[in-house]
Amino acid sequence: MPGTHRLRAVSAVGDVFPLTDTANGRAVLSQMPEETAERLVLEEFRKRGLDGSWKNFSPILESVRQSGIAYDLDAHTVGISAAGIAFSDWKGALHAISVPVPTSRFEEQKDAVVQALLELKGSVERLFGS
Repeated sequence: MPGTHRLRAVSAVGDVFPLTDTANGRAVLSQMPEETAERLVLEEFRKRGLDGSWKNFSPILESVRQSGIAYDLDAHTVGISAAGIAFSDWKGALHAISVPVPTSRFEEQKDAVVQALLELKGSVERLFGS
């Protein structure tokens, strides 16, 4: 559901986003085996013509694994920041949920967004038994 502010950040369900510079992509990558994540990250860098390395990117995923929350701070779209989570369903398929917020309001809303996402992640993991 879109926010009530005049300036809003909305992602449509089913939109496809890059893995490496979005909160939902980083969250999903953090749940994958290391070698799978590395392969996908390097492939995306190559396909997008980005000068990136696994050595520089992998600490981002380690931080996500530790906290359970992934961030995109103006990385995918300037002016939009997001926090996100990933989880597996009963079949082991990975899914992600992220909350995009205009960067100008992200810091003031960050704690509430993160708390809501972590609560949701706990509920979903209990539901799916993960």
